[in-house]
Amino acid sequence: MSPPTHGPVFIVGSGRSGSSLLRAMLNAHPDLHITQEAAFYRWAERLTAMPTAREWFDAYARTPSFRLLRIDPEAVRVEIPPDLPGDQLADVFTAIMRHKAARFGRTR
Repeated sequence: MSPPTHGPVFIVGSGRSGSSLLRAMLNAHPDLHITQEAAFYRWAERLTAMPTAREWFDAYARTPSFRLLRIDPEAVRVEIPPDLPGDQLADVFTAIMRHKAARFGRTR
C-alpha cells in the first residue's frame, strides 16, 4: 500500500513539548508545509451554529487566525460546496491547508 500524498498533516502538542521543533524539521521536506497554529479547533467550537461549511468559512476568514495564514479567502471559498453542512468541516480545513502549502510551492 502506498502512503497518502494529498492529505493534510496535523501536529498537536502542548507548550514546550517540541512541536515547534518538529514543525521546523517537517518544513525541511520539499513537499510539506506545516503552518503556524491555525486555531481551527477554537473557531470550530465558536462557530458551530453556522448551518453550512461555507458560512463557517466566511466567519473564520474574518478572524485574526485566518489572516495570519495570508491566503486568499476567495480561492478557498470556491472549493467549498454551498450546501456542505456546517458540521462537516474536514474538507474546508483541507482546502485551507492546500492553499497555504501552495504559497510555498509545496503539495501538502
